[in-house]
Amino acid sequence: EDGPAEPSGEGEFEEDERGTEPTKSSTEGGGTANTEPRAQPVLDPVEDWWPDHWLRHCKDNGKGQAKSLDEWLVKAPESAGHVPRPAPELRSEVQVLRQWLKGGRYADSDNALSVLIAKSSAAPKQCYITGTWTEWKPSPMDWDGFRHTFMLQIGDQGWESFQIMIGQKWDATLHPSCPDANPFVNYRVQGPDNKGHGKNWTIGIPPGKHIHEKNAAKAGDQYQIVVTLDEQHNPHRVTWKAWR
Repeated sequence: EDGPAEPSGEGEFEEDERGTEPTKSSTEGGGTANTEPRAQPVLDPVEDWWPDHWLRHCKDNGKGQAKSLDEWLVKAPESAGHVPRPAPELRSEVQVLRQWLKGGRYADSDNALSVLIAKSSAAPKQCYITGTWTEWKPSPMDWDGFRHTFMLQIGDQGWESFQIMIGQKWDATLHPSCPDANPFVNYRVQGPDNKGHGKNWTIGIPPGKHIHEKNAAKAGDQYQIVVTLDEQHNPHRVTWKAWR
C-alpha cells in the first residue's frame, strides 16, 4: 500500500537491496567453490554466465543442476538461504542476477548486468515521464533492473513539474494526491489512472506557489528522478536526488 512521502532533504531514494554472498562448499572434481572464477570477457551473459557460473552456483550449493533460466531463478535464491519464491513473483531475472554477481564481487558483473538488462524480457512495462520541459510530451525512462530513472536538467524558469506514464497512455498516469508534491509535504502516490489533472510532482518553486524553501532549484541544476517498484512490479514510489 502506498505510504506518504517522507520529508527527507533532497528526496533521497533507498539504496538497492543486495543479496548476501552464498555459502560455498566443495565442487566435484577436486576443486573448491571458494576459488572465484577468473574474469572473462562477457559478450552475452545468457550464453556466457548461464552454462558456467550460474549452473555452477546451483551445483555447488547442493541444489542440483538447473536446466533452464526459470529453474535457476527459483533455485539460486533458495540455495543462497533466501525463502524460495516462484519465478513469476521475482521482480526480474536481472535483480536476481545482480544480487548474486554483486555478492560474489565478480570483475565482469557490471558488464554482464548491462548486457542482460538490454536483452531482458522480464523488465516491467515501460515507464515514461511527461513534464513542463517538453510541454508534456512523454520521454522514456531508463530501467536498471530495480527501478526506472530519468536525468532532468532544470530549465531557465528554475522549476519543473512532471507525472509518470505507463506505456505512453494518458489514462494510465502515476501522479501524487496533491498539486506540486515534493519531499517536504505528505501525499500519496495514486494511479495509474486518468485522474491526475493538475496533480504533479514539482522540483523547484514556481512563482506564486507556497512550497518549502528546501525544494528550491535553479536553472541548470540536474536531478535523477527515480520510480521504485514493489514486489509485484507496480510503481509505488517517486523520488529524486540532486545530481552532482
